[in-house]
Amino acid sequence: MNDWQLSILGTFASAFGTTPTVNGAGIVIPGLPAAFTASLNGLGGDNRVPFLPRNLLDIDQVRRIDARISKLFKVREGHVLTFNFEGFNVFNTPADTARRNQLYNVSGGNILNPVANYAEGTASAGFPDGTNVRRLQLSLRYQF
Repeated sequence: MNDWQLSILGTFASAFGTTPTVNGAGIVIPGLPAAFTASLNGLGGDNRVPFLPRNLLDIDQVRRIDARISKLFKVREGHVLTFNFEGFNVFNTPADTARRNQLYNVSGGNILNPVANYAEGTASAGFPDGTNVRRLQLSLRYQF
């Protein structure tokens, strides 16, 4: 409209899950020599909490709006100058991309102790550009 352009891109993604784990260091299974003492069964492998389902802990949903407003200036036939103002994550909506999933530690006597910082966000490196913060930029483009 009158050489103005508006572009909006929305990214909406459901949360994906991660599995709660237990740090099995120090687990003693009476009568069995343990090849790997940091696992629940003494043989290495999965360290998920056995009485909880897989992917129980949801990592954040993604709700993000990017927008651009442009003004086109016709310099001469076949030449256009475009001024752009762009905003990425316009509403500054944070989203964690990883969470602490260690739910329990095992202490002497095979006692499960809850971990205090379970489910705390540990990363927010958003797709596709590596950050979740709101960013604004200006650009000028010359087409010929």
